[in-house]
Amino acid sequence: MEKISTKLELKRITGLFNHPDLKKFLWVIFAFMMTPSLTSTYNFYYTVELKFDLSTMSSIGFVSAVGYFLSIIALNSLLKEVELKPLFVVSGIFITILNFSSLFLLWKFVTAMSISTVMYCYIINASLVFVNELNFLPLMSLCCRLCPRDLEGTTYGLFTSIFNFGNYLASILASLLLLVFGVTSHDYSHLWLVVIIQAVYGASVLLVLTTFNFPLPDKISGDDQSIFLGDFEENEVIAPKRRARNDIAED
Repeated sequence: MEKISTKLELKRITGLFNHPDLKKFLWVIFAFMMTPSLTSTYNFYYTVELKFDLSTMSSIGFVSAVGYFLSIIALNSLLKEVELKPLFVVSGIFITILNFSSLFLLWKFVTAMSISTVMYCYIINASLVFVNELNFLPLMSLCCRLCPRDLEGTTYGLFTSIFNFGNYLASILASLLLLVFGVTSHDYSHLWLVVIIQAVYGASVLLVLTTFNFPLPDKISGDDQSIFLGDFEENEVIAPKRRARNDIAED
């Protein structure tokens, strides 16, 4: 019976990820996660090109942590009732704008306008962390609600694995772009090209994302288990588990 139950649960998970609405959604979100990540590159740029010392770099880390903390407060108070799709798209747009804003730093516009370079980096980094969390945390909340009953841990682990793999590919893609344009720890003259590609790529994925609706948990992972079981009846999975629980309670 345990072997059959495992087979049916695998079919439920397969059915979930093959659901047309969810599959299309995950592909686009995965593509958005693959937006080239330049975090490490900027850390080298700050220390090598801008000559930031350890104290300044630590301060940047601190203000970024403040941005993260403020994002949690905002999500639990001001943005609690906001729908996911508008929040995700708008926060994604701000991420793209903030990525573009790094060009002001690379092209020395900040210095030309007599703006403190350190303060500009504080604002950009804190804002990026703040907006990224506004973008990502509600997405994980949706994934929690999409998990089918009795398979929450396994399914949530698969969601996070998909997103983490997308983030890993984002680092690989960024490395390839840096290699192609000849950006090194001693030569940042073409980094602006990589920043433009990063921003345009993210904006393109967001444009695609606006063309369809986000999956509805009630539709995909509600009480209707037939969505996940296909040709199998619901009681083939639910009934054995209920009987097992009753046996344990009687013992």
